[in-house]
Amino acid sequence: MKILVSGFQPFSGGTDNPSMDVLPFLERKGVSTIVLPVSYARSRSALREAIITCNPGLIVSLGLADKRKETTLERYAYNQMAAAKADEDGSLKHGETILKKAPYRLETPFPTDRLRSSLAEKGHRCRVSLDPGRFICNLVYFLALSSGTPSLFVHLPAKGTISLEEDIRLLNDLLDLLA
Repeated sequence: MKILVSGFQPFSGGTDNPSMDVLPFLERKGVSTIVLPVSYARSRSALREAIITCNPGLIVSLGLADKRKETTLERYAYNQMAAAKADEDGSLKHGETILKKAPYRLETPFPTDRLRSSLAEKGHRCRVSLDPGRFICNLVYFLALSSGTPSLFVHLPAKGTISLEEDIRLLNDLLDLLA
């Protein structure tokens, strides 16, 4: 099965982003990857193009949640864009819809509670989240779920909270569980 994994470039003056930093290590396992800009418009078009090009059977999207202390598996994505900060293009959203005529909320087809338990058995600290926010991470997740391809979004905590090696190990274990 083809797997597409997306991550994000650093944002707001940052120099790294764990969701981007792990991608080269996943490529070695035959996974297609894409680094998305932290931009509503450009991430939308880049993700659409990657899905068309890769034609994956599974999409795993990664993002940074710098205030969280552990990895979170996102159960839902919401058909709304709203954030207190602008994206890297200066675009600020105040509740706009992502896709017209789409439901307000979409749910991953994967059993997030069971995935969390399986990852915990392998020694990983993670939890299930019911809200990915309304910034670019949510946009990417909603679009991935809307594509009809089974999708999951994973928020990684800030660098230094969990080592890069642990992030890589967790994501490889998660990909094994999903595939």
